[in-house]
Amino acid sequence: MDQPTFSWIHPDFNTGDAGECTFCAIAGADGFSYLVLGKDRTVRTLQAWDFSGTGGDSSRILSAIRTILATDTFYTLSYAQRHCAVSTPHTTLVPKRFYRPDVLPSYFQLLLPNGTFHYGATELPAEDILAVFALDYTLYGLITQFFQQATLHHLLAAQMAAYQQVHEQQKAGVFVHVRGYNLQIAVLDRKHLVFSNAFRFDSPGDFLYYVLLAYEQCRLKPDAVPLFLSGNILENGAIYRNLVRYVQSIHFLNWTGTVLPDTAVSLPNKHFFFDLFA
Repeated sequence: MDQPTFSWIHPDFNTGDAGECTFCAIAGADGFSYLVLGKDRTVRTLQAWDFSGTGGDSSRILSAIRTILATDTFYTLSYAQRHCAVSTPHTTLVPKRFYRPDVLPSYFQLLLPNGTFHYGATELPAEDILAVFALDYTLYGLITQFFQQATLHHLLAAQMAAYQQVHEQQKAGVFVHVRGYNLQIAVLDRKHLVFSNAFRFDSPGDFLYYVLLAYEQCRLKPDAVPLFLSGNILENGAIYRNLVRYVQSIHFLNWTGTVLPDTAVSLPNKHFFFDLFA
């Protein structure tokens, strides 16, 4: 688990230029990944680790992240900027008018078992909503130890900003992002968020059920409203073959954000790394 499941390095990457680069990471119980952007917004390296095989064993996950951050060649370089997004299923959306930063644990009193968590909140772009999240406190401590000067935010905020850019303004769309065995579903209508939820799935049948549930709850027709897929999902895999039986229009999000496409184009399955590009 200490070895990356995906590793790509630009042939022209000179580690001596790291001081002019930006290090962007995503950390969570489902995996750890990062990319390094040059000052010209080209991808210099991209590395990813998948923790889905741990069965959620927090001690194994924490040990793996600690080992990665202590020994990874590219992490240990000095960068102009560092950013870190957290990925956690313990997330709830709260309208700004109801948000109270002094009682964050109360938002999870019916959702989480007793335990020690760090609570935080990130404002979603173009919405009067905050993503309030709970993160295992040991994992939070590890992230803050290794990213002391980094800007820490919830991954959903970056994803929402990206969804709003790639989707047509006047149409509804269903967006599904997969990390390990966790899927995040967001439904946008006229670029505004109308539904968001996260689920753990164990089979292609589970995956299909949750996607169709989102369509049903939002009163959308699978044969009329497009589905956008990103993350760890294979084209023509079992999950995809199930989906095409019910959803007429399916697109893989190969959007690379502000990253220059000339370097991203050589990456296989670019939709796998949509969250990093966001």
